[in-house]
Amino acid sequence: MHTDTYYIKNDFLHYEFENGSWQCPIKEIKCIGEYTNADGPFADDYFFVFLTKEYTYTGSFYANNCYTVID
Repeated sequence: MHTDTYYIKNDFLHYEFENGSWQCPIKEIKCIGEYTNADGPFADDYFFVFLTKEYTYTGSFYANNCYTVID
């Protein structure tokens, strides 16, 4: 089971993972993308990418509540 988690609170998209967390104002997200790498099936290999004017945020597609980000 994956321990990373997405959630939305106070108009921010939050992502918590083993070594930290980030939060992004939803209204600043300009583009949502995805990418894969060759690490699977033994490690995460599928990711969301959230672009704002100033920052790039990434998080695992396999994280808890991942569908929160696309609903």
